[in-house]
Amino acid sequence: MEVNLWISAIHTVFEGELNPGLLHNSGRHSDCFVYYDCGEADYLFDGYTIHAREKSVFFIAKGSVYDIDVRKKSKYICIDFDFSPASKVSKSMLFSNISPSVCNEFFKFFHSWTQKSPWAIPQAYGILYRIYE
Repeated sequence: MEVNLWISAIHTVFEGELNPGLLHNSGRHSDCFVYYDCGEADYLFDGYTIHAREKSVFFIAKGSVYDIDVRKKSKYICIDFDFSPASKVSKSMLFSNISPSVCNEFFKFFHSWTQKSPWAIPQAYGILYRIYE
């Protein structure tokens, strides 16, 4: 992944669940980081696969078209955002060697984003940059 990107917008964060089966996504509306808390699924892109499993983190690029083959009931957190328009990341990817502290950042982001404090948005940006780092 490129290192000279900046985050231009955060859209939302949500917790989701997937039951076993096959799903199709016809094109992501934004970039996103996904944290799989539990479960297992294969994200099938044109020419490559991301195998999501418990405690994995991956990036899905804006505009990506993919299928999700859910193997085990899954729970995840997804953060929808945009990287700067001039710096498009075209390929989705799985990250390796994720520390427990990075996994915790997803829960911190969710908590911060859903609070009504005046500091929620700056805190969310700070946390998202730590995840990106």
